[in-house]
Amino acid sequence: MNKRKIIINVSAAMLVIIPIVIGKIKATKATISTENETVACEIETETFETEKTTEYFTPEYDLGIEKDKYSFIPLSKSDREIIRSSCEKYNIDYDLMLAVAKQESCYQMSAYNPISGDYGMFQINAKTWNMTANENGLYNYKYSLKDNSEMACYIMSLCMEEANGDTRIALNYYRTGTPNAKYEAESDYASIILEELERIRRMRNDNNRF
Repeated sequence: MNKRKIIINVSAAMLVIIPIVIGKIKATKATISTENETVACEIETETFETEKTTEYFTPEYDLGIEKDKYSFIPLSKSDREIIRSSCEKYNIDYDLMLAVAKQESCYQMSAYNPISGDYGMFQINAKTWNMTANENGLYNYKYSLKDNSEMACYIMSLCMEEANGDTRIALNYYRTGTPNAKYEAESDYASIILEELERIRRMRNDNNRF
């Protein structure tokens, strides 16, 4: 088989034609089902028009900028760094907590379950954890992503310890809101999150490949 070697010279700056999307996107709505305590996301879009414009840009690989492996997560980079910092503090898998956030609130910090009293992106139960949050200086866990994510990682660390490192069991403990609750083997909560975890890892690796 003959192989042709293609040499592509990439200049420091490239001229490209980029389609610019103009339109309106309605607000993302997160709704919580009080029956199974899961969150569904609904995103609606309106009519779009496109036009072409000419822009100059310098490729990331020319500048030596590290590619954003998690650009597919619908959070700002600064919000993702807040969550990552909380994970590092309690030695919790960052990808796992992203999967938990997807399941618990569809990444919505404003999520609130009036029946259970769960707050924020990681749905921290106020009745169970309010005192602990205050003792740890996380007074604003209901409305602050920093406090909410740190509280979530603290809880997950307790669940992991109780489950002897078994992620599936730890997730089911997390779902009940307390690490010493009865383990619900039949619950599909852990399976859903573990599937999302695999998806996140796969997409992260794909982003890192190109």
